[in-house]
Amino acid sequence: MQVLVEVHAVMNEILRLKYYFKILNHQNCSDGMKNNMPPPRTWGPVKNDMSGMAVVETAIVAPLILFLLFGVSELGLVLYDKALVTAASRSAARAGVVYAAPQITDAQIIQSVNALAGQLIPPGVANTSIVRSASDPLGPTLQVTVSYSYQGLVLPALSRLFGVNGINNTLPVSSTTTMYME
Repeated sequence: MQVLVEVHAVMNEILRLKYYFKILNHQNCSDGMKNNMPPPRTWGPVKNDMSGMAVVETAIVAPLILFLLFGVSELGLVLYDKALVTAASRSAARAGVVYAAPQITDAQIIQSVNALAGQLIPPGVANTSIVRSASDPLGPTLQVTVSYSYQGLVLPALSRLFGVNGINNTLPVSSTTTMYME
């Protein structure tokens, strides 16, 4: 029995030395030899495993990038509608102050607003108010105010999708133009 215990101890020592020599040979040999040798066996969990990290980072950053991208697009659309409403207000005021034998009526001014703003804003959606004033010392004035409620396209839907509250569906856009009558 004593012999078997000694043989077993010698075999364990040989396997331990063989393992250490395998590690030393693997670390000290050239690249050509490393490819022919398997890497030394390691035990336990791998400490620097970063697999799946890109998916987690994308899941965190993607909603923010989407909000920024679509927010800039919405801002561009709002600014375009503001320019359109301003142009419609100015054009209608100019049409109303130009001298004409029968003076232009308020209905015709509203019709000119709808003709210009109706290119992208549905007709009748833009609210137009007209104020004629004769109390100005420099002469009578015409004030045309065009207001419109911009309906959000993408941001309200995205906010509901991601559970963000506080983003309205409408944004008031208006422009007022005052001109002296000719």
